[in-house]
Amino acid sequence: MRTSEALAGIRQHWPFAIIALIGAVLIFTNLGTDYLWEDEGDTAALASNILKFGVPKAWDGAAWRPSLLTWEPLGGVFTSPPAAAAWGPNRLDVFALGAGGAMFHKARDGTAWRPSPLGWESLGGAFTSPPAVVAWGPNRLDVFGVGTDRAMYHRAWDGTAWRPVGWESLGGAFTSAPAVVAWGPNHLDIFALGTDRAVYHKAWDGTAWRPMGCHYVNTRTWV
Repeated sequence: MRTSEALAGIRQHWPFAIIALIGAVLIFTNLGTDYLWEDEGDTAALASNILKFGVPKAWDGAAWRPSLLTWEPLGGVFTSPPAAAAWGPNRLDVFALGAGGAMFHKARDGTAWRPSPLGWESLGGAFTSPPAVVAWGPNRLDVFGVGTDRAMYHRAWDGTAWRPVGWESLGGAFTSAPAVVAWGPNHLDIFALGTDRAVYHKAWDGTAWRPMGCHYVNTRTWV
């Protein structure tokens, strides 16, 4: 085999070599870790999720936890990247799509993951895009996703319950995941690509969604 062909082969397969190396390091540095061997099914599901989406790690101000090279498994089987928001100190909320397209949620309350270390809360729905989430104040979350009908859907946590009971349709026809931002209490701005590849915008002003339909944003002009 010529040198150029050998180098091409190495470049083609280097991601798999890196994954194998990281896996070996994690296994041989955590042989005494109970959770790695508690249940073969959980370990297999964890390995699948690591390959697809990665796994969580936290910075506590002094060091990476659980350690520099190890990660904490959170369970679940997902088909989208996660989205996360923090509405206050020591609070994290994570969202992702399950195998059936439903939205799932998990929260860190400062002491533990809820509903459980490996469990997730189902929020229902049927989505084709990764979720987007934002927090505009304490105990408030607004979650968005594109449904199977290409419309934008929304649900909010108000500190006591998810509102509405189902998912609120905001209309539209989108081909991209939403992007959402909160610039102040009770104010949201959402953006996504329409089927014509234009950017569309909708805003919550504290009392209603504006405009009533979808607002076209001229992406060729910067203001």
